[in-house]
Amino acid sequence: MRLADLASRFGIDAGEAGETRVTGFAIDHRKVAPGNVFGAFQGTAVNGEDFIPAAIASGAVAVVARPEVTVEGALHLADAVPRRAFARAASLYFRPTPQTVVAVTGTNGKTSCVEMTRQIWRMCGERAASIGTLGVTTPDESVSTGLTTPDIVTFLSNMTGLAREGVTHVAYEASSHGLSQYRNEGLPVKAGAFTNLSRDHLDYHKDMEDYFAAKMRLFTEVVDDGGTAVVWADDAWSDRVIAVAKERGLKYIAITDHSKRVTMANGLDAERLRAHWKEIDKVRKEVSGIEILCGIECDILEDATLDLPDDVLVEADWVIAVLHYGLKQPREQIMKRLMTAVKNPHVSIIGHPSGRIVGKRPGADIDFGELFKAAADHEVLMEINAHPSRLDLDGIQTRAAKEHGIPIVISTDAHSTSGLDVMQYGVYQARRAGLEKKDVANTRTFKSFAKLLRRS
Repeated sequence: MRLADLASRFGIDAGEAGETRVTGFAIDHRKVAPGNVFGAFQGTAVNGEDFIPAAIASGAVAVVARPEVTVEGALHLADAVPRRAFARAASLYFRPTPQTVVAVTGTNGKTSCVEMTRQIWRMCGERAASIGTLGVTTPDESVSTGLTTPDIVTFLSNMTGLAREGVTHVAYEASSHGLSQYRNEGLPVKAGAFTNLSRDHLDYHKDMEDYFAAKMRLFTEVVDDGGTAVVWADDAWSDRVIAVAKERGLKYIAITDHSKRVTMANGLDAERLRAHWKEIDKVRKEVSGIEILCGIECDILEDATLDLPDDVLVEADWVIAVLHYGLKQPREQIMKRLMTAVKNPHVSIIGHPSGRIVGKRPGADIDFGELFKAAADHEVLMEINAHPSRLDLDGIQTRAAKEHGIPIVISTDAHSTSGLDVMQYGVYQARRAGLEKKDVANTRTFKSFAKLLRRS
């Protein structure tokens, strides 16, 4: 990178120094090498502006600092928010970066989310890494950084190093300190997740509002325009997070849970489900511009009944009927169960229709021709479950469903805030089946999608 190229981003003419090659970036004057760009920032204990002369003496060719700061002997790249300007400038130098990057913020759960995301990607065959409290965890080794969100130079250098090692997917923790100090800027971030907010770090943030505002920079400035926001809906701050996500242009989300048959997931009975919907409804009444759907993943029981009664299902916006148990039953009974769901006027979609777990459990014995004909007749949708352990429907049956004129919904089967990241695998499955955008229901606007929520 030439200094002229960098200076032009600040609207500055580098003059005769323009052909100078930029060799790196540093925020510690003791680490400056000839050709480096030095970031001089005011801190709570130390003022980096005091070390500008030392950085220039060590070979810094440019200094990013506030406009009122005096810089002699190097190009002054002035900006009112120098930390942010330095981060964005450094991101132009540190290339390449992994093609898929996601971030998680919140008081609790960040470490678990990013590490489980890395492990899921790894099990899917991706070269994946995570960055956070545990350090930089790669497919091959773990290197500690000492901070949940490292300084911007270390952060971007790590990203470039990972990309050069063949890592394509990275999940990182976005701490409030890191966000407020612009330590993770510049590179494309496809999705951001919010876990929760509770009292913490008030030795650094002046109050909870300041703490919350720092977290929200992930959604307002870091995540790509049109990116994905994943929000835990049960936190007291969640409605405000959803409002922030809405401002980025996200259109609609659906919140579902398991019905009571799935005891290992603490499935909901009618009373708890209605209470759950009531909480969701409170949020969506307070937030405009983004649609929030109340849904349920309802089991189709072994006796060919549904796990919840019609007087409950009728209250849902979105009912996913699924086979979880009794998958070894004879075809006749399996089809009886599926037909019960398809013919129920409150069921919107059949989820992961075969019930298979890739490499572990075969799907049920299903007459897909009969299923798809009935689904088309009763206007019931079919799902491609994008989770790599399912990918259900498979490519062959997805194409068959399309030929019956059944709209397909690509779902993530997300059980945690990091779960939405698997959507791409469902897209790959749809492409494999020859689907186009018009064949996938959840590529539509909400107004168009909403027409599928209730059957005539």
